[in-house]
Amino acid sequence: LEGKLPTIIRGDLNQWAPDGGCLAQFALHHTVIAPGPSFHSRRPMLGLDRIITSRDIALDSTGVHNSALSRTGSDHLPVWAKLGLPG
Repeated sequence: LEGKLPTIIRGDLNQWAPDGGCLAQFALHHTVIAPGPSFHSRRPMLGLDRIITSRDIALDSTGVHNSALSRTGSDHLPVWAKLGLPG
């Protein structure tokens, strides 16, 4: 496959500092999105979950889904983003 493709990575990066470690490296060529506090699901205080996109993807909105049901599935709440793809 030739050329660049739109890229989205989402997950728990276990990165505490918003501008250090792997996040600083990703930020060199990507957009790093912090949707909000998602850990621990019973009392979310830390934003360890991130969405990383190639710079050709536009961010419309983002957030953390917090409901009684979402708190039972994991120790992290689900994060979401509404994105716009090129073309």
